[in-house]
Amino acid sequence: MKKPKGKLAVIVGAGRTGTHSLKILCVLKGISLRVIDRDFIRESDIGGCALYCKNSVGRLKAGEAKRIAGKKFGVEVQAECEHLRAGNARKLLGGASIVLDCTDNWGTRALINQYCLKNGIPWVYCGALAGGAMCATTVPPGRPCFECWAPALPTEPVSCSEVGVELKAIKMASEMQVEETKRILAGETPELTGKLRYFESRTARTRTLLLKRNPQCPTCAKRQFERLEGGGENAILSCGGGEWLFLNPQGKKVRHYGTKRMLEALEPLLPHAYGSLLKLSVNGLECAVFRNLRVTVRARERNRAAEANAIILSKLGASEKRKL
Repeated sequence: MKKPKGKLAVIVGAGRTGTHSLKILCVLKGISLRVIDRDFIRESDIGGCALYCKNSVGRLKAGEAKRIAGKKFGVEVQAECEHLRAGNARKLLGGASIVLDCTDNWGTRALINQYCLKNGIPWVYCGALAGGAMCATTVPPGRPCFECWAPALPTEPVSCSEVGVELKAIKMASEMQVEETKRILAGETPELTGKLRYFESRTARTRTLLLKRNPQCPTCAKRQFERLEGGGENAILSCGGGEWLFLNPQGKKVRHYGTKRMLEALEPLLPHAYGSLLKLSVNGLECAVFRNLRVTVRARERNRAAEANAIILSKLGASEKRKL
């Protein structure tokens, strides 16, 4: 297996665009790769993602991306099966020469933006929704930054689960992102600094928008990095709005739970092993429990999801309170 060397490219998100970007980068020489993802692979991921197959279902995305990259391309990829947040941003993004954002939510992108601006790391955003592909680059200390043109979470965000996403759009988003990455790693000037490129797969049209600086931007103008400070949220709503992620405490007692012990502790909830995690139902809600005690709950209302999470924690003898 090829040992990683040279500059480090960090991919945040190992879903649709993330796996396509990783697949392209695996054949490049002179770079090392790190993949960060908190989630597990569902049946709906097969087909849209570049690396996974039916046998991947139930496994953690980052770990599976590492395994397949090694088996298929002979490339050693660092895998971090964690949720990127303020408390671990330095650990997960540290040493990066460039960060590729392949996430699906505004909060994580804003965190990446602040970390990279503070530490002088270029990063490339990409996204795909329906038939559209988007890409933009931020090279500190250049402006505008992500929060200049996307200053807050949309009040009614549109998600892939609602409108779908075309494979052609996914591939184009990743290709644009990797082209920008290659330019930056080669010491060249990227094309999309201060610009947003949009590709529409149905018409094959591409347009490039100039992004405006916000002279009052808290991040790039005032150099305030609030997202890198404090604890952050314990409960995070997914892009589609139909699933909640609870980060929960990760003390030693819980962290060392094996699958067998967790099955025994959660026996009243009739859990079953599903790859590297447990799946069960609480009050009619579909839940997944990770070994480090992250819990996902499929629900629209936060109160119902939080109640299900609390029941799971009580069975495991844990508490919701923790500093993130």
